[in-house]
Amino acid sequence: MTKTDIEKFVNPNTGRLSTRIKSYTDLSIEELYCIYNEIEKDENIKFISFTQGYSKKFSPNYILDDKKDLIKYKDLLITKIGRLATNKLCQVNFSVKEIYDTIYKKGMCKNCNKETKFISFAKGYKEYCTKCNNINGGIKAREKSIKTCLEKYGVDHPLKAEEIKAKKVKSMTINGKYNNNPDKAKRTETSKYGCVFQKTEKYINSRKNTCIQRYRVENPFEDKKTIKIIQMKRKNTMINSGKWIPDEERSLLEIYHKEVAKQTYKNIAKIPNIEKRGYRHLNEDAYEIDHKFSIIEGYRNNIPPYIIGNIVNLEMIHWKDNAHKSSKCSITLKKLLSSFNKSRSI
Repeated sequence: MTKTDIEKFVNPNTGRLSTRIKSYTDLSIEELYCIYNEIEKDENIKFISFTQGYSKKFSPNYILDDKKDLIKYKDLLITKIGRLATNKLCQVNFSVKEIYDTIYKKGMCKNCNKETKFISFAKGYKEYCTKCNNINGGIKAREKSIKTCLEKYGVDHPLKAEEIKAKKVKSMTINGKYNNNPDKAKRTETSKYGCVFQKTEKYINSRKNTCIQRYRVENPFEDKKTIKIIQMKRKNTMINSGKWIPDEERSLLEIYHKEVAKQTYKNIAKIPNIEKRGYRHLNEDAYEIDHKFSIIEGYRNNIPPYIIGNIVNLEMIHWKDNAHKSSKCSITLKKLLSSFNKSRSI
Protein backbone atom coordinates (compact mmCIF):
# COMPACT_ATOMS: atom_id res chain seq x y z
CA MET A 1 0.00 0.00 0.00
CA THR A 2 1.52 3.31 -1.07
CA LYS A 3 0.69 6.92 -0.30
CA THR A 4 -0.96 7.28 -3.72
CA ASP A 5 -3.20 4.28 -3.01
CA ILE A 6 -4.25 5.70 0.38
CA GLU A 7 -5.05 9.13 -1.14
CA LYS A 8 -7.93 7.51 -3.10
CA PHE A 9 -9.70 6.72 0.20
CA VAL A 10 -9.06 10.08 1.93
CA ASN A 11 -11.80 12.71 1.85
CA PRO A 12 -10.12 15.91 0.53
CA ASN A 13 -12.51 18.16 2.50
CA THR A 14 -12.43 16.50 5.94
CA GLY A 15 -9.19 14.51 5.72
CA ARG A 16 -10.97 11.41 7.00
CA LEU A 17 -10.12 7.89 5.84
CA SER A 18 -12.93 5.86 4.30
CA THR A 19 -13.78 2.52 5.93
CA ARG A 20 -13.82 0.94 2.43
CA ILE A 21 -10.01 0.72 2.64
CA LYS A 22 -10.33 -2.25 5.03
CA SER A 23 -11.47 -4.38 2.07
CA TYR A 24 -8.13 -3.74 0.30
CA THR A 25 -5.56 -4.02 3.11
CA ASP A 26 -4.93 -5.62 6.50
CA LEU A 27 -2.77 -2.71 7.70
CA SER A 28 -3.89 -0.87 10.85
CA ILE A 29 -5.09 2.74 10.78
CA GLU A 30 -1.87 3.78 12.52
CA GLU A 31 0.27 2.08 9.86
CA LEU A 32 -1.78 3.69 7.09
CA TYR A 33 -1.37 7.08 8.78
CA CYS A 34 2.43 6.65 8.92
CA ILE A 35 2.60 5.67 5.21
CA TYR A 36 0.35 8.57 4.21
CA ASN A 37 2.39 11.13 6.19
CA GLU A 38 5.72 9.47 5.37
CA ILE A 39 6.77 9.00 8.99
CA GLU A 40 7.90 6.02 11.05
CA LYS A 41 5.57 4.25 13.44
CA ASP A 42 6.18 5.24 17.06
CA GLU A 43 4.96 2.83 19.73
CA ASN A 44 6.05 5.14 22.54
CA ILE A 45 3.42 7.79 21.70
CA LYS A 46 -0.30 7.16 21.89
CA PHE A 47 -2.06 7.07 18.48
CA ILE A 48 -5.52 8.76 18.34
CA SER A 49 -6.96 8.57 14.81
CA PHE A 50 -6.14 9.09 11.14
CA THR A 51 -7.24 12.74 11.20
CA GLN A 52 -5.64 13.63 14.57
CA GLY A 53 -2.58 11.42 14.30
CA TYR A 54 -0.37 10.95 17.35
CA SER A 55 -1.23 12.61 20.66
CA LYS A 56 1.12 14.89 22.56
CA LYS A 57 1.43 12.37 25.40
CA PHE A 58 3.41 9.18 25.76
CA SER A 59 1.92 5.71 25.90
CA PRO A 60 0.91 4.61 29.45
CA ASN A 61 3.49 1.79 29.63
CA TYR A 62 6.37 3.75 28.14
CA ILE A 63 9.50 4.18 30.33
CA LEU A 64 11.82 7.02 29.32
CA ASP A 65 15.27 5.69 30.23
CA ASP A 66 17.38 6.50 27.16
CA LYS A 67 19.02 9.90 26.76
CA LYS A 68 18.64 9.67 22.99
CA ASP A 69 14.85 9.68 23.50
CA LEU A 70 15.14 12.94 25.48
CA ILE A 71 16.42 14.67 22.35
CA LYS A 72 14.00 12.79 20.08
CA TYR A 73 10.92 13.80 22.11
CA LYS A 74 12.06 17.25 23.26
CA ASP A 75 9.05 18.87 21.54
CA LEU A 76 6.77 16.80 23.75
CA LEU A 77 8.81 17.35 26.90
CA ILE A 78 8.97 21.15 26.68
CA THR A 79 5.93 23.44 26.80
CA LYS A 80 5.51 26.60 24.74
CA ILE A 81 6.77 28.75 27.64
CA GLY A 82 9.89 26.62 28.05
CA ARG A 83 8.89 24.56 31.08
CA LEU A 84 9.14 20.80 31.50
CA ALA A 85 5.79 19.15 30.71
CA THR A 86 5.85 16.66 33.60
CA ASN A 87 2.15 15.84 33.16
CA LYS A 88 2.97 14.29 29.77
CA LEU A 89 5.60 11.94 31.19
CA CYS A 90 4.99 8.46 32.52
CA GLN A 91 8.04 6.99 34.17
CA VAL A 92 11.24 9.01 33.74
CA ASN A 93 14.55 7.70 35.05
CA PHE A 94 16.28 11.08 34.85
CA SER A 95 16.35 14.12 37.12
CA VAL A 96 15.20 17.52 35.85
CA LYS A 97 18.84 18.63 35.74
CA GLU A 98 19.85 15.59 33.64
CA ILE A 99 17.01 16.23 31.21
CA TYR A 100 18.09 19.90 30.86
CA ASP A 101 21.77 18.96 30.38
CA THR A 102 20.90 16.44 27.65
CA ILE A 103 18.53 18.68 25.69
CA TYR A 104 20.59 21.84 26.13
CA LYS A 105 23.94 21.87 27.93
CA LYS A 106 25.46 22.47 31.36
CA GLY A 107 25.69 26.06 32.54
CA MET A 108 29.24 27.38 32.74
CA CYS A 109 30.41 30.54 34.50
CA LYS A 110 30.99 33.39 32.04
CA ASN A 111 34.05 34.46 33.99
CA CYS A 112 35.97 31.31 35.10
CA ASN A 113 34.20 28.65 32.97
CA LYS A 114 33.27 26.51 35.99
CA GLU A 115 29.89 24.79 36.30
CA THR A 116 27.28 27.06 37.91
CA LYS A 117 24.29 26.30 40.12
CA PHE A 118 21.20 24.78 38.45
CA ILE A 119 18.01 26.76 39.24
CA SER A 120 15.15 25.09 37.33
CA PHE A 121 14.29 23.74 33.88
CA ALA A 122 12.69 27.03 32.81
CA LYS A 123 15.50 29.25 34.17
CA GLY A 124 18.41 26.88 33.58
CA TYR A 125 21.73 27.69 35.25
CA LYS A 126 23.02 30.83 36.93
CA GLU A 127 25.22 33.09 34.79
CA TYR A 128 28.11 33.12 37.27
CA CYS A 129 29.50 30.74 39.90
CA THR A 130 29.33 31.71 43.59
CA LYS A 131 32.83 33.23 43.61
CA CYS A 132 32.45 35.26 40.42
CA ASN A 133 28.95 36.39 41.37
CA ASN A 134 30.41 38.95 43.80
CA ILE A 135 32.27 40.58 40.90
CA ASN A 136 29.73 40.31 38.07
CA GLY A 137 26.35 39.27 39.46
CA GLY A 138 26.87 41.61 42.41
CA ILE A 139 26.75 44.55 40.02
CA LYS A 140 23.18 43.63 39.05
CA ALA A 141 22.21 43.30 42.72
CA ARG A 142 23.72 46.74 43.38
CA GLU A 143 21.77 48.26 40.48
CA LYS A 144 18.56 46.70 41.81
CA SER A 145 19.34 48.02 45.30
CA ILE A 146 19.91 51.56 43.97
CA LYS A 147 16.64 51.44 42.02
CA THR A 148 14.70 50.35 45.13
CA CYS A 149 16.33 53.05 47.30
CA LEU A 150 15.54 55.74 44.73
CA GLU A 151 11.89 54.65 44.67
CA LYS A 152 11.58 54.55 48.49
CA TYR A 153 13.83 57.37 49.70
CA GLY A 154 14.87 59.36 46.63
CA VAL A 155 18.60 58.56 47.20
CA ASP A 156 20.86 55.76 45.95
CA HIS A 157 21.71 54.47 49.47
CA PRO A 158 19.37 54.20 52.49
CA LEU A 159 21.90 55.78 54.86
CA LYS A 160 21.82 58.96 52.77
CA ALA A 161 18.13 59.42 53.58
CA GLU A 162 17.44 61.87 56.42
CA GLU A 163 14.79 59.65 58.03
CA ILE A 164 17.19 56.68 58.18
CA LYS A 165 19.96 58.90 59.57
CA ALA A 166 17.59 60.13 62.27
CA LYS A 167 16.62 56.55 63.21
CA LYS A 168 20.27 55.50 63.43
CA VAL A 169 21.24 58.46 65.61
CA LYS A 170 18.22 57.83 67.86
CA SER A 171 19.16 54.16 68.34
CA MET A 172 22.77 55.09 69.16
CA THR A 173 22.01 57.84 71.66
CA ILE A 174 20.50 58.08 75.13
CA ASN A 175 19.26 61.50 76.27
CA GLY A 176 21.01 63.14 73.32
CA LYS A 177 24.41 61.53 74.10
CA TYR A 178 26.09 58.63 72.33
CA ASN A 179 25.85 55.38 74.24
CA ASN A 180 29.53 54.38 74.05
CA ASN A 181 29.65 50.69 74.97
CA PRO A 182 33.48 50.48 75.34
CA ASP A 183 33.34 53.23 78.01
CA LYS A 184 30.53 51.40 79.76
CA ALA A 185 32.61 48.20 79.81
CA LYS A 186 35.58 50.09 81.27
CA ARG A 187 33.41 51.54 84.04
CA THR A 188 32.05 48.10 84.92
CA GLU A 189 35.52 46.51 85.02
CA THR A 190 36.93 49.37 87.09
CA SER A 191 34.15 48.98 89.67
CA LYS A 192 34.84 45.21 89.87
CA TYR A 193 38.65 44.99 89.65
CA GLY A 194 39.80 48.55 90.40
CA CYS A 195 41.10 48.91 86.85
CA VAL A 196 40.50 47.56 83.34
CA PHE A 197 40.61 43.74 83.49
CA GLN A 198 43.38 43.49 80.89
CA LYS A 199 45.66 45.42 83.26
CA THR A 200 45.13 43.17 86.30
CA GLU A 201 47.94 40.86 87.41
CA LYS A 202 45.65 37.85 87.10
CA TYR A 203 45.03 38.55 83.41
CA ILE A 204 48.69 39.44 82.63
CA ASN A 205 50.06 36.26 84.30
CA SER A 206 47.41 34.09 82.65
CA ARG A 207 48.26 35.56 79.24
CA LYS A 208 52.02 35.00 79.73
CA ASN A 209 51.54 31.37 80.82
CA THR A 210 49.29 30.65 77.83
CA CYS A 211 51.81 32.17 75.39
CA ILE A 212 54.70 30.19 76.92
CA GLN A 213 52.70 26.94 76.65
CA ARG A 214 51.69 27.56 73.03
CA TYR A 215 54.63 29.48 71.54
CA ARG A 216 57.44 29.23 74.18
CA VAL A 217 57.66 33.03 74.46
CA GLU A 218 55.91 35.50 76.81
CA ASN A 219 54.93 37.87 74.00
CA PRO A 220 54.28 36.09 70.68
CA PHE A 221 54.42 39.36 68.71
CA GLU A 222 58.11 39.82 69.52
CA ASP A 223 59.05 36.78 67.41
CA LYS A 224 58.51 36.89 63.62
CA LYS A 225 58.11 33.10 63.31
CA THR A 226 55.45 33.08 66.02
CA ILE A 227 53.59 35.91 64.27
CA LYS A 228 53.45 33.84 61.07
CA ILE A 229 52.18 30.80 63.01
CA ILE A 230 49.40 32.88 64.60
CA GLN A 231 48.45 34.42 61.24
CA MET A 232 48.24 30.99 59.56
CA LYS A 233 46.24 29.57 62.47
CA ARG A 234 43.78 32.48 62.31
CA LYS A 235 43.51 32.16 58.53
CA ASN A 236 42.82 28.39 58.68
CA THR A 237 40.15 28.94 61.34
CA MET A 238 38.39 31.49 59.12
CA ILE A 239 38.64 29.17 56.08
CA ASN A 240 37.10 26.29 58.03
CA SER A 241 34.26 28.51 59.27
CA GLY A 242 33.55 29.77 55.74
CA LYS A 243 34.57 33.38 56.50
CA TRP A 244 37.66 33.31 54.28
CA ILE A 245 38.09 32.13 50.69
CA PRO A 246 41.43 30.32 50.09
CA ASP A 247 43.70 32.05 47.56
CA GLU A 248 43.61 29.06 45.21
CA GLU A 249 39.81 29.37 44.99
CA ARG A 250 39.73 33.12 44.44
CA SER A 251 39.55 34.73 41.03
CA LEU A 252 42.72 36.49 39.80
CA LEU A 253 41.06 39.90 40.19
CA GLU A 254 40.10 39.17 43.82
CA ILE A 255 43.67 38.12 44.66
CA TYR A 256 45.05 41.23 42.94
CA HIS A 257 42.59 43.48 44.81
CA LYS A 258 43.56 41.85 48.10
CA GLU A 259 47.30 42.42 47.49
CA VAL A 260 46.71 46.08 46.55
CA ALA A 261 44.72 46.55 49.78
CA LYS A 262 47.69 45.17 51.78
CA GLN A 263 50.11 47.59 50.11
CA THR A 264 47.70 50.50 50.57
CA TYR A 265 47.33 49.76 54.29
CA LYS A 266 51.13 49.91 54.72
CA ASN A 267 51.19 53.48 53.33
CA ILE A 268 47.92 54.73 54.83
CA ALA A 269 49.60 56.87 57.52
CA LYS A 270 51.72 58.68 54.89
CA ILE A 271 48.76 59.92 52.81
CA PRO A 272 48.26 63.71 53.10
CA ASN A 273 44.94 64.75 54.76
CA ILE A 274 44.27 61.19 55.99
CA GLU A 275 42.58 62.73 59.06
CA LYS A 276 39.68 63.77 56.78
CA ARG A 277 38.85 60.14 56.11
CA GLY A 278 35.30 59.13 57.07
CA TYR A 279 32.13 57.27 56.10
CA ARG A 280 30.04 58.88 53.36
CA HIS A 281 26.73 57.78 54.90
CA LEU A 282 27.57 59.43 58.25
CA ASN A 283 29.42 62.53 57.11
CA GLU A 284 28.50 64.53 54.02
CA ASP A 285 32.03 66.04 53.94
CA ALA A 286 33.87 62.72 54.32
CA TYR A 287 36.97 61.99 52.26
CA GLU A 288 38.06 58.60 50.88
CA ILE A 289 41.34 57.02 49.77
CA ASP A 290 41.64 57.08 46.00
CA HIS A 291 44.04 55.19 43.75
CA LYS A 292 44.97 57.70 41.04
CA PHE A 293 45.67 54.91 38.58
CA SER A 294 42.72 52.64 39.37
CA ILE A 295 43.03 49.07 40.67
CA ILE A 296 41.07 47.57 37.78
CA GLU A 297 43.31 49.30 35.22
CA GLY A 298 46.36 48.14 37.15
CA TYR A 299 45.06 44.57 36.89
CA ARG A 300 44.37 44.93 33.16
CA ASN A 301 47.86 46.37 32.50
CA ASN A 302 49.67 43.77 34.70
CA ILE A 303 51.02 46.45 37.06
CA PRO A 304 52.42 44.90 40.31
CA PRO A 305 50.17 45.52 43.37
CA TYR A 306 53.02 47.21 45.29
CA ILE A 307 53.04 50.00 42.66
CA ILE A 308 49.25 50.52 42.67
CA GLY A 309 49.26 50.60 46.49
CA ASN A 310 52.34 52.83 46.70
CA ILE A 311 52.10 56.28 48.30
CA VAL A 312 52.73 57.99 44.92
CA ASN A 313 49.41 56.54 43.67
CA LEU A 314 47.36 57.42 46.78
CA GLU A 315 45.41 60.57 47.60
CA MET A 316 42.44 61.73 49.67
CA ILE A 317 39.46 63.04 47.68
CA HIS A 318 35.85 63.89 48.55
CA TRP A 319 33.61 60.82 48.48
CA LYS A 320 31.38 62.36 45.79
CA ASP A 321 34.40 62.89 43.53
CA ASN A 322 35.52 59.32 44.26
CA ALA A 323 32.08 57.93 43.37
CA HIS A 324 32.05 59.96 40.14
CA LYS A 325 35.60 58.85 39.28
CA SER A 326 34.70 55.16 39.81
CA SER A 327 37.28 52.99 37.99
CA LYS A 328 38.67 55.85 35.89
CA CYS A 329 42.29 57.03 36.19
CA SER A 330 43.34 60.58 37.11
CA ILE A 331 46.93 59.98 35.94
CA THR A 332 48.49 58.08 33.03
CA LEU A 333 50.42 54.85 33.40
CA LYS A 334 53.58 56.63 32.21
CA LYS A 335 53.25 59.24 34.97
CA LEU A 336 52.60 56.58 37.62
CA LEU A 337 55.72 54.60 36.70
CA SER A 338 57.80 57.79 36.51
CA SER A 339 56.66 58.90 39.99
CA PHE A 340 57.30 55.44 41.42
CA ASN A 341 60.85 55.29 39.99
CA LYS A 342 61.62 58.77 41.37
CA SER A 343 60.40 57.78 44.86
CA ARG A 344 62.70 54.75 44.83
CA SER A 345 65.72 56.80 43.81
CA ILE A 346 65.29 59.24 46.70
